[in-house]
Amino acid sequence: MNKLGVHRQSGRGISGTEAEGVDSIVLSGGYVDDRDDGDVILYTGRDKQDDRKRLVEDMPLAGSPNAGFLVNMAKGYPIRVIEGFEVKGGSKKYRYRGLYRAVDGWDSIGIDGWRIWQFKLVKGARPAPVPADEAKLGQGAGDETPVERALRRIVEQSRLVRDAKNTAEVKRLHDNLCQICRIEVRVSLAGGRYSEGAHIQALGEPHNGPDKVSNMLCLCPNCHIRFDRGAIVLTDDLQIIDRLNGNVHKGELWQADGHDILPQFVRAHRSRWELEDFIV
Repeated sequence: MNKLGVHRQSGRGISGTEAEGVDSIVLSGGYVDDRDDGDVILYTGRDKQDDRKRLVEDMPLAGSPNAGFLVNMAKGYPIRVIEGFEVKGGSKKYRYRGLYRAVDGWDSIGIDGWRIWQFKLVKGARPAPVPADEAKLGQGAGDETPVERALRRIVEQSRLVRDAKNTAEVKRLHDNLCQICRIEVRVSLAGGRYSEGAHIQALGEPHNGPDKVSNMLCLCPNCHIRFDRGAIVLTDDLQIIDRLNGNVHKGELWQADGHDILPQFVRAHRSRWELEDFIV
């Protein structure tokens, strides 16, 4: 494919740059979070993996080819998709699948427990219309380009998790005290507390959790990141389990009056992690 000019960067799953966009990708089963439904692909960006093809750190956006997908989204550039497949004898061959377009993108916590960037690619999708006055990248100093606008949209999507009225409500109900560890995080001499709103069933594709108080927890930063990465999970009756310490039972989740957590959200969170040895 490289020799034929179909995939410019040999040996890499993504051919492209942050500045110019992505011209082609290779599907070869490299990431466990990928999903291939034929005409619709959920494609995971590129990052470091260990010998077992598992991520070893959070996946970057800025400064990596992953950000090139934003260029494609903003400009409507198509992406050549190449598929790797096994043949008899264990060798791998590649074939050209056609032109796809990136129509959406988001960040989430992947199966390996690290933050990933995923992009929805649709075969034959028509490019979104770009207004004439925005058709060129780099309009001049101080102007926001389509790429910057696409990036801002994704960043603001994440910020909504912290700033939405439901987040404020769950923090108010618990007086900014962590529902898991109950440790007070003071941030001012006057006694002001800091907490974070955490969604139980994650927002966005492919998890599609709702943005409502019954799908949220009030957590300190430490418990928030551990919960997001699956180090802490909840049973259906809201018992806290610390998986890093061998499924150690840590007591019951504290709930303020008026905060009703629905069990289907807890089960959806738990289902994202490998829980063969989980204590129910």
